[in-house]
Amino acid sequence: MFWETVAAVILIVGTLPLWLLVALAWGFLSGAWFFLVAGLSIVTEGTISEIWGVPVVAVVEAFSSAWSVPVEIWAWGKFEHPWWAAIIGLFCIGAANSNDR
Repeated sequence: MFWETVAAVILIVGTLPLWLLVALAWGFLSGAWFFLVAGLSIVTEGTISEIWGVPVVAVVEAFSSAWSVPVEIWAWGKFEHPWWAAIIGLFCIGAANSNDR
């Protein structure tokens, strides 16, 4: 169990810039989609007092979706494929270090 955790940490740290961008994009798209669908639903079927909840719930949905990206990466790296997680993480760390020189 210890080495699987180490592999997952290496993957998370090594791919930090990639999954951070993916998480931000996924959270934005998910929140925008919820805002659009819920906003249209409220406008066509709801009352004006229900409109104020749409932006708040859209922001919560965006954060929830963005947080799901590192959670899924962690689960994949620790429980499903720890060897691949370690290899990919070390490769990304090595690639980042070679760009610094």
